[in-house]
Amino acid sequence: MPRAAPPPYPPRPGALRAPVRGGYGRGPFKAGRRTARLTRRFSPARVPTSGATLQPRGPFRVQGRRASDLEDRLYRMLRRLRWPEDRIEFQVDVLGGRLPGGAVLDFVVWTFGGPMIIEPNGDHWHTQTEQLIQRDKLRRAMIAEAWGRPFHYFVYAQGDILTDEMAYQRLRRDVGRGG
Repeated sequence: MPRAAPPPYPPRPGALRAPVRGGYGRGPFKAGRRTARLTRRFSPARVPTSGATLQPRGPFRVQGRRASDLEDRLYRMLRRLRWPEDRIEFQVDVLGGRLPGGAVLDFVVWTFGGPMIIEPNGDHWHTQTEQLIQRDKLRRAMIAEAWGRPFHYFVYAQGDILTDEMAYQRLRRDVGRGG
């Protein structure tokens, strides 16, 4: 008795599969079509307040350099707190900057009480794994050793500064108003 030919694998695009009953089935699917798998990196942010709106997509620029949306938001809120342009430095190189073992500080605000280092950390690059969290802690310790003078260090997670108003309140509480 001849054996029946196996079905083509993968199924031809456009061929319909039989409806699946129970489980996760939602009726007939086109073969080869996959549902979009969203990750935290690509999914839209959830705004906690109903009246708040998100910043439009970039490109963002701060002091003539490319910036992320979080960096742009913090810079605008520092300016709203009346910090003068000459007291805010963006992308400050320490320990060799972008070379291996170096670091780039996102913001240094020069105050009378000493410099304040402000780092906005997006969820994708800074809080996914324990290894990344430990790397950020080591980086802070290296900066403290290399800086050689007292400073204040503030790290804001993405959820802390999701909207302009949230960022404004955080900066007003931690950094204060400018001169």
